[in-house]
Amino acid sequence: NTLSEWQTVFWLNLLVLGSSGLAYLLFGSAEVQPWNYPVPRHSTEATNEERRHSVRRLRSKIEMREKLAGDS
Repeated sequence: NTLSEWQTVFWLNLLVLGSSGLAYLLFGSAEVQPWNYPVPRHSTEATNEERRHSVRRLRSKIEMREKLAGDS
């Protein structure tokens, strides 16, 4: 790898980075887009209620299995 080959690599790198930076300066924006803030599918209260219901169901299943195991 000669010096001229490395110069070519660095000039190409400068060209790519420089052109992408220039494109951003001309056409880009730092404005926050609306899709940055996702809409929650459920309210927190509804989600908590679903979790409580799920826990109750699991507890009843466990109790039922314990009763069945105790009867055996």
